[in-house]
Order: sequence, then C-alpha cells, then structure tokens
Amino acid sequence: MMNTFKSGSKQWMFQRLSNACIVAYSLLLVCLLFTVDLSSFTAVSNLFQSTWFRVITSLCVVFFAFNSALAGWQIAGDYVKQKSLNKLFNMICMTASAASVVIILATLWG
Repeated sequence: MMNTFKSGSKQWMFQRLSNACIVAYSLLLVCLLFTVDLSSFTAVSNLFQSTWFRVITSLCVVFFAFNSALAGWQIAGDYVKQKSLNKLFNMICMTASAASVVIILATLWG
C-alpha cells in the first residue's frame, strides 16, 4: 500500500485530503449534537440506523485508517532505523488500522 505513496507530494496531498475529511466529519458530528435531540439511546440509535450516516461514517473510517497507516509509516521512516524493527512497526500499524476498520464497520453495519 505504501508504495502508492512513495512520492512526498502524493503523501502530502493524501494527508491533506484525509485531514479535510476528518475535519468535515467532526463538524458534522458537532452540528448534529446541536441540531438533533440525542438525549436518549433510541435517538442515537436512530441516527446510526440511517443509511446516509452509515455511508459517511464508513468512508471517514477508511480515511482515518489510511491516514493512521501513512502516519505510522512516516514515523517509522524517521525514527525506527533498524530495518527489521521498521518493518515490524509498519506491520503493527497497518494491522491495527485494518482491524479497527473491520471492527468499526462490523459494528456500524452489523
């Protein structure tokens, strides 16, 4: 996956786009907190049952995961100099990102 982002400008652009997605999703959540009555479990459950919210949340979760995997890859490149530890650190970051996507999407859609 990281070979796609070998170019520094591609990494920078992807991070900016995913960060914009994260900010937009955060603003959506804040707006929903102020405009939708979420005082009961039923109200929150109804929000998460709507298809539009599930789709937006799913897309943002995938962006979050790719962004965190790219950040882990960059951190490993800067601070983990031993090649075997670098690969191990990257594998842990990617596995954690993939696992979080699977768990969150299973919870959201399941």
